[in-house]
Amino acid sequence: MKEKSTISHKSIREIHNNSLNYSIHKIRTVANDTILGNFKKSLEVVPNIQFLMFGQFIPKNGWESAEGDDNNPKLRNMKTQELEEHRIEELRKLDDSIQREKSMVMLNQFNMIKSVVMNFAFKERGKAILAIEINMNVLEEMRRERKIMMVLRDKDVDEYINMDITEVNLNDKTEWEKKSLAVQLCINDKLDFRAELAQQVSLTRLDYMLKVIRKVHGKGIITNPDAFKDKLRIMRRAEKVRSLQRSKSSTS
Repeated sequence: MKEKSTISHKSIREIHNNSLNYSIHKIRTVANDTILGNFKKSLEVVPNIQFLMFGQFIPKNGWESAEGDDNNPKLRNMKTQELEEHRIEELRKLDDSIQREKSMVMLNQFNMIKSVVMNFAFKERGKAILAIEINMNVLEEMRRERKIMMVLRDKDVDEYINMDITEVNLNDKTEWEKKSLAVQLCINDKLDFRAELAQQVSLTRLDYMLKVIRKVHGKGIITNPDAFKDKLRIMRRAEKVRSLQRSKSSTS
């Protein structure tokens, strides 16, 4: 029996948004390693593994490059208040329990995303290939299911539309436990659906479905991702330019 998935709703959204980014650039298929590389970077997999192994982050360009950085701040003066603030910050850094927990969560989410991406991949020509439009459509249909069922049952639709819970952190019960009963019931329904969605996404195997389609209809072609190498290169170049522009604007 497959163990319960711990993939978060945010991670499911990120898988969808990642696919959307490729779709905008007219890239129909990519190798699954390409998308996993994106998540490996965004979830800081290597630095987090280093932290769990060595109890600290290792600077990208070695320890010499870290001299004079924020981890070794220079005191501007010897005032009591500044010395106290400096000591509090030192003690905070000594307690690595918060960062350790954060690193474990991020690595867990990467593993969950990796599992979903592998399940969504089609095995073609010795490659694991992700069909972008299919991924998006499958995820969108799964996420819409709760609202579709709500409309079909004609269950509190108008009340739901007028309910404003966009700013509420659903995972922090203290934020909504004192709200109206209708809001609490709505949030509980949402959380239950997200838990079911996590299991549904984790159990979906698109390659198996394609094999069934081919068996019944005799067709079902997945485009080779090599056909989109040039578009992928242009997309990455544009992302680097935007990243440089953001870093320049933040330092100016």
